[in-house]
Amino acid sequence: MKNILENGDFHTGELAPWTSTTGEASWTIKTDDVGAYIQLTKAADLSQTTPQGTYKPTTLTFEVRAGEVVKPGDLVVFGFGLVVYATGEAQGFGDVSGATKEWRTVTFTIDRKPTPATMVTVQFFTASDPERLKVQAGTVHFRNFQLLG
Repeated sequence: MKNILENGDFHTGELAPWTSTTGEASWTIKTDDVGAYIQLTKAADLSQTTPQGTYKPTTLTFEVRAGEVVKPGDLVVFGFGLVVYATGEAQGFGDVSGATKEWRTVTFTIDRKPTPATMVTVQFFTASDPERLKVQAGTVHFRNFQLLG
């Protein structure tokens, strides 16, 4: 299977072709001994839309960890969503989860009709209202985005 997303590991040191509507102050590309990753601050977003084509996305995987010190058992909340566009329809998928101190891999299966898609939009976002969510909002690190299809 082929990775549909571009620059999923941020090895270029640039954001493109990812975009963010929350502005440059809401994200930073960093590196560690494993490679590059992106840090999103509280209430930040990150998205990428594939060019027009033919896609059959089946699985979204990425690595995530809290971008700040968290106490054992605490989480920094983030969410992600996909919109899969096909001729005459669009299907949405997504989830909300929590990042902990250690990197972990998230694997999200996209259970959809086998109809080929013409475009796919992937979006990631961090929590912005901890009072409403009753959880911690803060920075989150992401790396190795893959949309397989």
